[in-house]
Formats: sequence, C-alpha cells, structure tokens
Amino acid sequence: MSDTADDAAPVTGSIAVEVAYAEPDQQYLLPVRVPVGTTLIEAVHASGIVGVAGTSIMSLARGVFGEEKPDNYVLGDGDRVEFYRPLAADAMEQRRRRAARQSSQPRAHDSAD
Repeated sequence: MSDTADDAAPVTGSIAVEVAYAEPDQQYLLPVRVPVGTTLIEAVHASGIVGVAGTSIMSLARGVFGEEKPDNYVLGDGDRVEFYRPLAADAMEQRRRRAARQSSQPRAHDSAD
C-alpha cells in the first residue's frame, strides 16, 4: 500500500473504514464506505465526524491504528482513522508520584511474637 496520494494509481471500487474519536465521557466510531484511494483527511470529511464532535478536533493529531499519519495517507480496507488528544499528564511523572506516595505510607509488619 502507498503512503501518500501522490504515487497512487487510479483504481475503482470502495473500501470500508472507520473514523474514531474519544473524549473522557463520549466515544464516536463512525463507519464509512469510501472510494479506493481515499486519503485520511478525505475519510474524516466523508464521515461527518466534525459535525458530531465539533470543529476543535481538526486541530488534533490524526493517524491509523495508533500510528500518526499525514493527512494525505492513502487508506486501506478496514483501516481505522483516529484522533489523538494530548495526554492530561505525563505517564512517567504519574508513576513517580504514585511510587513516592506508596513509599511514604507506613507498612504493616508481621509480628511473630
């Protein structure tokens, strides 16, 4: 499969893709059938996700199956386009804080007396 629309040969037919976006309290998974050769951004527009989730999602990073891709990435049958929200907190920092809290708590000791 090609990575960009620039080197894609014209082909006929259609493919099924999904466009996904999740907020903390709401998830959207929109299936859409698009022509073979459709790019990531074309599928986003065809899905109508902007009308459902709002225009602010267009400023987010996008990709396919957890890997960030450019808007001109040519999709394949079964691909899932995803929007990636920024993390609320760095995972490494959260682990450090949790470890510090746990180490500062007194431990229960077994007494064999």
